[in-house]
Amino acid sequence: MKYIVRVFTLFLLFGSRAVEAQEIYQWEDSIRNVSEDIMMSDRWTARAASLEKMPDILARALSQEGSFDLSFDSSRISVVYAPDSSFRILTGQAVLEGDQIKYYGLMQKRDDEKNPIFFKDNSYAAGELNQDTLNPNTWNGALYYNLVPFDFKNDQYYLLFGFSAKSLFENSKVAEVLYFQNGEPKFGAPVFFDEEGIAKNRISITYSADVGARLNYDTSMHMIIYDNLIPMSSPYRERKILMVPDGSYCGYIRDPEREGWSYVEKLFHEVLTEAPREKPVLDEQKDKDIFGRVKKN
Repeated sequence: MKYIVRVFTLFLLFGSRAVEAQEIYQWEDSIRNVSEDIMMSDRWTARAASLEKMPDILARALSQEGSFDLSFDSSRISVVYAPDSSFRILTGQAVLEGDQIKYYGLMQKRDDEKNPIFFKDNSYAAGELNQDTLNPNTWNGALYYNLVPFDFKNDQYYLLFGFSAKSLFENSKVAEVLYFQNGEPKFGAPVFFDEEGIAKNRISITYSADVGARLNYDTSMHMIIYDNLIPMSSPYRERKILMVPDGSYCGYIRDPEREGWSYVEKLFHEVLTEAPREKPVLDEQKDKDIFGRVKKN
């Protein structure tokens, strides 16, 4: 009799888990369909209606046991993970009426998977962000495409790289810092030192929507690298000048003296006859470091 009870209990347990798994993947189908509507519907009103539905669908899907294992591979949602998979960030984009572009996003922690932290897109009220630290309610909307950990003042910080379409004519990319304060994510910290040595909370570039531009972390060079931009006459009546890459690159590299990232000008040029070295070296001025400072013996 005890054997029968045990078998029956196991049957109920596995049956329950199978039902939960089925429910999760049904929610994933719903998310895929709604994200498709947000991106591909012909009418902006339909895209707006789908965008309004998305937070509730995501909240209900992620409230299920095991929801952190949902991949969202088939959805039009960008997902980036911490290297240790302790959390992940989901972001998406919607083009609405006229030139308005909105973003949605959330963070899900593995050890608290049922309680995702939703981000409120504040892009159109954010203004100048170089010195701002943001939170989930003041988030500068973006599609995140890379997340890189680094140590800062004995704490774990992350570089977040994101894309945002500012208008039909201009796109932008941003590199900002993600860190946690009392468990809440914060966006932006004064760790980027520009050519004048002034600390900024983020790096951003804005460029013509007709071209591509790079802003990312290069693992072989151990640097943040981005396209150097120059002005060019625009073919559009609404924009007289647009910024485009000139084929050269600038960057930021870890600076142990400042405990942050310092600006490096003109790293290399795409049209050089010799390709950039996998591990770049300094120029002939061996007595100076990459920041132009005299080396300490």
